[in-house]
Amino acid sequence: MLTSNSENIARKIREKCKSWLDNLSIISLDEDNEIKHRGLVVVNNVVAACKFAAEDIVKSNILEILMGLSKDSTLGGSKVQDLSISCLKKLESDNFIQSTGL
Repeated sequence: MLTSNSENIARKIREKCKSWLDNLSIISLDEDNEIKHRGLVVVNNVVAACKFAAEDIVKSNILEILMGLSKDSTLGGSKVQDLSISCLKKLESDNFIQSTGL
């Protein structure tokens, strides 16, 4: 995938597309689980590649989307749930968020 582990690509997404957070929010909430999964793959890759983009994601509604999808597999299937959890764990390990222990 183009965004996989590329800080340069993640930075370009952030700089060149003013609506990137809105676009990823919409894709991550799509009714089609495959599209939802693809959106979360991009979110996960951007979080892993660019600390500035990760900070933007934490400040946006994407964080709430990730939390919701991580709690309920009926919202997108187990692939979506697992990817949401993975992304939240990455944000936690980079000290952008703290686990509530729930």
